[in-house]
Amino acid sequence: MLVTITCTILKVEILKNKFGFDDAFNYKEEQDLDAAFKRFFPEGIDIYLENVGGKMLDAVLLNMRLHGRITACGMISQYNLSQTEEGKVVYLEDIAEGLENALLDANAILESKWWLFLGSEVIQALFQFFYHFSTL
Repeated sequence: MLVTITCTILKVEILKNKFGFDDAFNYKEEQDLDAAFKRFFPEGIDIYLENVGGKMLDAVLLNMRLHGRITACGMISQYNLSQTEEGKVVYLEDIAEGLENALLDANAILESKWWLFLGSEVIQALFQFFYHFSTL
């Protein structure tokens, strides 16, 4: 069964009638997202494309099936928050500016016990490395 979530009744109708979804619901009309997920996904959610975050993600996580998969492409509800909400994930960002610092920073990450949590530094360094050589 293919079910999707959207934000207007018009989109619900288009998704069901034009794109062939088995069902769809407008999350803005739901008072209790957890109850809505239990109603529309009684056996749990197999696959979820995350682009909202916040209360939507909280409700999804409570309703995921064992071995279900989540693809994260954004969390728009969190973009303009000035501070993290209590009990939410807090992250650390450490950017090495310039290629001359990238290798030193990458080496420090690999030697650290925290390297699994600081992967954004490696990605930033690789981006700078590839960008540098693509402009030669």
